[in-house]
Amino acid sequence: ETGSGPLAEILGLIQNRVSYGETASGRWLVEELDKSPFGWSMDLVRLLVVSLLRAGKLEATSKGQVLESALGLDARNTFPNNNLFRQASFRPKVVLEFQHVVEAYTHFKDTFGRDVAALDQTAVATALREELGRREADLADALALLERGGLPGQDLLRGALEPVRAIQRGREDQAILTFNGSYREIRDATERA
Repeated sequence: ETGSGPLAEILGLIQNRVSYGETASGRWLVEELDKSPFGWSMDLVRLLVVSLLRAGKLEATSKGQVLESALGLDARNTFPNNNLFRQASFRPKVVLEFQHVVEAYTHFKDTFGRDVAALDQTAVATALREELGRREADLADALALLERGGLPGQDLLRGALEPVRAIQRGREDQAILTFNGSYREIRDATERA
């Protein structure tokens, strides 16, 4: 039953966060649901999130791969591992519609300061992959520099690299939906890098 109770609470939190263009990571979920009025442990959060994935209400991204099923090998590796779960990101599972393509087109222009050649799924996905392909190395280099120096700001860069890699590896519809759900973090991370 995903329409009420704890599953609906988690799904609502994820939908709200993603609607603002921010990533709903496992780390964020655990921190939010540990607070009052919930007080839920990480194990409970993990169980509820995997239940939503199993029910087909969520998609997860882990290590640059989109997980659409709780039964796949990547999901079996991600959910039991505390670090991988915290690094994973989640978004509601939706079917790509033209409005999502328009949103990605607008977010692309706001994020990178230029237009996409055409307003269709293939053109937007291709432009995203090309632009993020050029910026991924800068993000990875900046993250490595911060890690070597033990400097703050690693979480922002690490959080942005996950969707950047998923956009480059996933299907066109997944690339557009992932970008719409994380464009603010990608923009902030590329500026910081």
